[in-house]
Amino acid sequence: MKDIYKFLETSESYSLLKYKQPIRIFNKTITFHWRDVIQVDLFYVDWLKDENDGVKYILTAIDVFTRFGFCEPITDKSGPTVTNKLKTIFNRLGVLPKTICSDQGSEFKNRHIVHYLKGHKIKSVMPRPIQRQLVLKDYKKHSRF
Repeated sequence: MKDIYKFLETSESYSLLKYKQPIRIFNKTITFHWRDVIQVDLFYVDWLKDENDGVKYILTAIDVFTRFGFCEPITDKSGPTVTNKLKTIFNRLGVLPKTICSDQGSEFKNRHIVHYLKGHKIKSVMPRPIQRQLVLKDYKKHSRF
């Protein structure tokens, strides 16, 4: 098998048609200490609901600095349900984060989440892909260090 690959790599037709994986550029998330920025999102696992007691979603939270993750199962993505599971994750964290970074889904824009985050002085950041670098530069400039 190694001989075949070696021959194909030297063959001009193979190297011309060989798939070249494009370079992907990701936006950086900057954090200065643990529990500073938490990224949250929902995973859709509807196909497993029959085996998992009706669980359709998994709420995930990742501490950006330590890369430590937390998961909570959710049956629906209503405001009170997501807020209660977010409270559970914060209790497991031990410290309230300063910033939560999430996508622009309706599960993180509802009044229950907004009221809870404002009550605990947690900043919610929902950047668009193009806007992400500008938001993080602004966050770095206004951080409390």
